[in-house]
Amino acid sequence: MRFFRKIGGLTGWRRFGFEVAIIVFGVGLALLADQAITSLNRKGEIRQAMDAVNSDLALNYIYASERLAVEPCRRQQIEALLERVDGDGEGWTAGFSSVTGDISNPMILDPVLRTPIRNWNSSAWQALLVTDVAIHMDRDTFAELSGIFDVIVEMRGLQNEALPLKGALAYLAEPGELTPEEKRAAKAAIGRVAALEGLISIHAVQTLQRLIELDVPVRDAVGDAGEFSALVNAVNASAAATYGPCFDRSAYDPLLAALAGEAAPAQVPAAP
Repeated sequence: MRFFRKIGGLTGWRRFGFEVAIIVFGVGLALLADQAITSLNRKGEIRQAMDAVNSDLALNYIYASERLAVEPCRRQQIEALLERVDGDGEGWTAGFSSVTGDISNPMILDPVLRTPIRNWNSSAWQALLVTDVAIHMDRDTFAELSGIFDVIVEMRGLQNEALPLKGALAYLAEPGELTPEEKRAAKAAIGRVAALEGLISIHAVQTLQRLIELDVPVRDAVGDAGEFSALVNAVNASAAATYGPCFDRSAYDPLLAALAGEAAPAQVPAAP
């Protein structure tokens, strides 16, 4: 009570100084409260944005695993096709079985070189980049994710570039005669496709390794881990039916381990 009586007795500059101090103190408290609320909101925005980014990473985790699993088949297809094009004589017997399985075929004629066509996704990351969230992210995490998604965008571009070349080779699925000029053209197109597809495979292996090292929370990103595992196994089985015994199911082991909450292998096997 004495304290308040003393305050009430203040006059002149002392009174003015006290009132200024009260105002400064109040403004300081308001600023601290506003900063705390802003920090909480920012953390919520970062968490929400990262949930979307992790969902995209989980989907790309499947695609990278599939690409590694298909790599032995891709190499076999290239080698077999080049060997047959190099064969003696002008007669050409197609000798390619129709594509089976549930993987959709965007071309009318069955392709003689078969690789997955997937929507490598980077939309959540692109959306994050145009917000303030990117400014407040951990720098190391931002740099790592930026590198991963830059490669994902490149893989999608390489895939789209290879698709019309595979379509141009579809005439080899039909029997007939091949002139020396047609053989040279076929070999040139096969070489271009092989280079593009090989680069995609290299990027996929490196992306898979980086996703493992980043320890992407796949279980949290996919919602229902059991349902997601069933989807992975269904894609796996369908691809195995399409490509045959060359399909390497072990490429999915890191992803299935992450879904089960187990430690993924430290090193992804190199593409055969």
